[in-house]
Amino acid sequence: MSGERLDRIEALLERVGQLAESNTKNIEALNNKLDKRIESNAKSIEALTHSMAEEREQRRQDREILRRDRAHVFEWMARLAAAQADFHNRARASYQKE
Repeated sequence: MSGERLDRIEALLERVGQLAESNTKNIEALNNKLDKRIESNAKSIEALTHSMAEEREQRRQDREILRRDRAHVFEWMARLAAAQADFHNRARASYQKE
């Protein structure tokens, strides 16, 4: 009976060893998948960060263009107002001469 019992214990130990080896392989496979996902996420974050920086720079450039355009509009409005005032003054002077 003790021989049979010893055989059972040896069989159980062998099975435990197989399970441990299988679990180790599964853990390694999961670690590899996790490493790949971490790497993929890092690349995605880097790409998004780069994209956001490009968009931020584009918005800065657009604001600068808008600022310059607005300045030109105000400059032209000032010139137009001055020209209208000059025309009005000349018309008044011409009318008063007559």
